[in-house]
Amino acid sequence: MLTVFKLLELAFAYKWTYTRRMPLKLLALYLLALPRMPESEAKLAGLSKQNVRREGILLILRSIFQCIIYRILLYLIPLEWLSLSSSSFFPIFRFVRYVLLSVLLYLSIDGTTGIGFGIYTIVFNLPINRVYPVFPFTATSLRDFWSYRWNNLVKTSLQIISFVVVPKLIDPIVSMNKKAKGLFAFFLSGFLHEYTFWFVSSTWSGKNMIFFSLHGLLVLLEITMKMPVKPNTFKGKLLGCQVHNFYKFARNQGNTINEVYNYGK
Repeated sequence: MLTVFKLLELAFAYKWTYTRRMPLKLLALYLLALPRMPESEAKLAGLSKQNVRREGILLILRSIFQCIIYRILLYLIPLEWLSLSSSSFFPIFRFVRYVLLSVLLYLSIDGTTGIGFGIYTIVFNLPINRVYPVFPFTATSLRDFWSYRWNNLVKTSLQIISFVVVPKLIDPIVSMNKKAKGLFAFFLSGFLHEYTFWFVSSTWSGKNMIFFSLHGLLVLLEITMKMPVKPNTFKGKLLGCQVHNFYKFARNQGNTINEVYNYGK
């Protein structure tokens, strides 16, 4: 699905005169992993002159360290405790368990993709952005989380599809403003998650569509209320971090309710 998005980007988001000048290895890596094309022809020309292999080595070392931490956590945390139903825990323990699962997910994805991207960087001498540019769990707002911290690989493609490709295709019929484009990006993300789970489990739950649509509306609310993406004061950062974690915990509570319902059937 992500490859389809990137093919649409190449077809509609960039001029053909620009695309045909790109090295074949850049196009191949773009379809596989590279989140964003060079913004200008000058930067495209500069790709052949730079040497980023040292960055690739550092990325691999960092990712190996993450994998070590991941293995240590798995060794210290009983797997039986992680696999138990959330309904068997008090709310505070559900939250702790949820945080641990989130950190394990982050370490596993960022560690494995970092090693792969580091190898790409060394072999092809092309910069590849990390999936998670910064630690995601200290976000101070939903905009901070979704715009700068979470899954940069997919986010960039969704952004280009929602803000460039789709508006260009439907512009003769419907005109989309920035808010509509932003909501569509979240809707598309929900659809992508639903499709992935359906492909794996043959189940279409709709929960991911609801989750991402709700977050899209909440991000619009932050924009409408002119809330800062990154508060300047410590109090604002702490409050934003707590609110952001509450949103994530609320989603986990929804999964718990679903588990209880299925258990009673």
